[in-house]
Amino acid sequence: NWTVTVRGDGSLQGFSLPPAPDLPGARLYDGTPTASAVVLNGQYRADGQYTRVIVPTQTGTLNLPPIEVIAFSPSQGEYVT
Repeated sequence: NWTVTVRGDGSLQGFSLPPAPDLPGARLYDGTPTASAVVLNGQYRADGQYTRVIVPTQTGTLNLPPIEVIAFSPSQGEYVT
């Protein structure tokens, strides 16, 4: 599994990972995301876990590309990567 954890000070409603890339030597399948939110010390915090299952289709080494996520940061007042 390839798990990405997202944490922020805004809602994760509607958030999803960018489309899975085509990888030579493997297929990727999206799992079921989980998300939670709490207010700690007067600050809102949301956490989400997004999983992709990696299924090899040939032997060898697989290099996973980075995942870039662009989201609006309420605390910064702008979109961040």
